[in-house]
Amino acid sequence: MGQTQAKTTDILQKAKTLSFRDDSKLLALRIDQAFVCGHTLLTGKHYRQAFHVFETLAKARPKDQRVKVMLARCQAALDHYEACREILEDVLVEMDDSVVNELQTAFVYRKLGMIDAAVQELAKLVSQHADLPTACLFLGDMFAAEGRYDKAALCWKLAIKRDTRGGPVAKAAYKQLRQCEKEKKL
Repeated sequence: MGQTQAKTTDILQKAKTLSFRDDSKLLALRIDQAFVCGHTLLTGKHYRQAFHVFETLAKARPKDQRVKVMLARCQAALDHYEACREILEDVLVEMDDSVVNELQTAFVYRKLGMIDAAVQELAKLVSQHADLPTACLFLGDMFAAEGRYDKAALCWKLAIKRDTRGGPVAKAAYKQLRQCEKEKKL
């Protein structure tokens, strides 16, 4: 890593806000706001923009499992399956290989439209790994996309419970819950 890149990484890791350029505007977002923004872009199928947000977040928080799992999710959505796997292997290095396989399989199944198979993979992860709040968030997103809002709400509530207090996954899940309530889907 070059000296300039190392310096930039140090600055990002200490930053409380990140800046993003959106068309002609410059946005400054707190880390948790950027995560929620990236999640909103991802669920809205704006994969390239979501990738950019999570890539920037990953530079700022290189060891944050939640950010890296979302970055891997973006890679799968962009048909970059090998990159998805590399990210998951890197961030989930302390977990059993089956976790990486199941999570990547769920992402790929979702991308290919095999929703029931993706749900099965994620349901296994959610039941066996309380330390993966992003799996709960993703499962909730899939249920919501299928119009199964009661199940989505249960998953998002579980994501809130499993993430650190005030964590970015919890905030993204909370936003999803409020949106469903506002739209009278719950």
